[in-house]
Amino acid sequence: MPAVSDTSPILSLAIIGHLNLLQEQLGEIYIPRAVLAELKVIENFQGAIVISQALAVDLGFEMIVMDEKIGRERARGLGLKTVGVLGVLLTAKKQGRIKSLKDAMTALRNEVGFFISDDLYRQILAQAGE
Repeated sequence: MPAVSDTSPILSLAIIGHLNLLQEQLGEIYIPRAVLAELKVIENFQGAIVISQALAVDLGFEMIVMDEKIGRERARGLGLKTVGVLGVLLTAKKQGRIKSLKDAMTALRNEVGFFISDDLYRQILAQAGE
């Protein structure tokens, strides 16, 4: 299923060495020009979020890859399905594409500064059987 991606999932997965998972799980990934520009100079998250959502709707896509809570809520309001970095990693673990979800989430926390509450951390590990 083709998807449009926002900046955060691309950047986070690239930093922890798992960028390949997006294409493996979703096939074609469309990156709006604003997101590409943002990846070059990280500064305008809100603008890229709105553009990503508009592109997904305009292209008739069902899925958007996004981590920001407000952006995901708005995307669901537009009828889009959402998945974020943690969902991509959990699916990869279930498919045997990564060895340790715990290591990947710890890398997100330590190397990216990605916030994962302790409760969510434990919940996702339980879903993965770790």
